[in-house]
Amino acid sequence: MSLKQRTTFYSITLALSIVTMGVALSIALMSTFSHVLWIFGAILSAISFISWIWISVLLGYNNRPASSHALTKAAVHFYSFLPMILLYFVLGIMVLSQVGFNCGARDSDGEAPGWCGSEITGGVVSIATSVFASLSAWSIWMSVGGSSLGLGINVASGDGKLPLVGGLETAL
Repeated sequence: MSLKQRTTFYSITLALSIVTMGVALSIALMSTFSHVLWIFGAILSAISFISWIWISVLLGYNNRPASSHALTKAAVHFYSFLPMILLYFVLGIMVLSQVGFNCGARDSDGEAPGWCGSEITGGVVSIATSVFASLSAWSIWMSVGGSSLGLGINVASGDGKLPLVGGLETAL
């Protein structure tokens, strides 16, 4: 997997996590018919905030093939995206599980359609973030697939040449 593809998946995951944070924050601040939706929104907003900061850090270390810094290791990148996959998927399902409380509300003062739209948007964007986090992890896995060192190598090493000790290089 090339640097361009990996960076694209990282960037889309980053953008979706920022959008998720905004929508989740609005969900957390809404007063809806669901008594637990604000909790789900607050948790999703906090996870999104932490995620987009961490993805930004990973993007900074994504293209440093000659570096031996710990944040350039493929394992750090790969294992960072694994919890994001699970958390965004589960939280998306949790938010979407509350749709029935607000989308079919007959006793509404007219705000229920807005609540419904925010819930559906939050759940769908959260699941989309999970999908792109899994594509990011897959791109990391594919970029180091030819190495005998596996995830222990530099994340950018699989993009063409693998730097060895003493500055020597060999093609993968």
